[in-house]
Amino acid sequence: MFKYLILFLFFSLLHLNSDSQEVKIHYLGHSAFVIQFDNDITVVTDYGKPNAWKEWGWDSPIHNIGDLIPDVMVYSHLHEDHYDSTRIPKGVKHILNNGEGLELKDLNIIPIPTCENQFGIFDNTSYLFTYKEFNILHTGDIQGMIANIENDSVADYFKKNYPENIDLLIMPIEGKIKYIPQAEKFIRLLNPKRVIPTHNWSQEYLDEFITYLEEKNRVHNVYKTLYIGKPVYDLPVFSNDNTIKIILLKKSQYILNYLSL
Repeated sequence: MFKYLILFLFFSLLHLNSDSQEVKIHYLGHSAFVIQFDNDITVVTDYGKPNAWKEWGWDSPIHNIGDLIPDVMVYSHLHEDHYDSTRIPKGVKHILNNGEGLELKDLNIIPIPTCENQFGIFDNTSYLFTYKEFNILHTGDIQGMIANIENDSVADYFKKNYPENIDLLIMPIEGKIKYIPQAEKFIRLLNPKRVIPTHNWSQEYLDEFITYLEEKNRVHNVYKTLYIGKPVYDLPVFSNDNTIKIILLKKSQYILNYLSL
């Protein structure tokens, strides 16, 4: 009986330790996320115009955050599919939209200049969120650099400015004819534990990306696709699996009772 009590207490402590270092990710669509840290800090990324996708013929809406008032809102750039000033709730204390960084209650938000259209023209900002053991990298519109991943200077820039240990990589996908092979090389270069593909303007783009990774797996078992089926993902600290997890989330508005989705 005493032995079982010790085991129960041991696993309970493990559970508490895991909960105390949990990060929750909620996908709003396009490049927009709600990121909740267990220090009671909530960040919203790239909360752009909700219907820009309709005007441009894309299937990439950005759902609402409801009554949420985040502590921090970050924007990789000010194009309307990533930034909409009318959607900023009253009471937000920190708004980062010009490459600013921030330290707040053990959370460090580090801006990294990146290129959307052409390497060498830094017109975007990636944000690295470091918190406890976590490194979460939201790349924003980094297409110009991904498309040139085979350029040695681009690869050197990534190695110099991005951490070696990335727990979660949030990155855009834009179709096979554009740069899906380069996007896969970008992932292999950074070697993150998990990837959430975003900015996929149609389901076809995303399907092509997953098919391409499956083709790569026929030679090397590198990737594992996880179809979550809801907008929320709890980011774990530890993983004994060496495969890179591709996390596919459902786009949805943010509500407090997310577990019901």
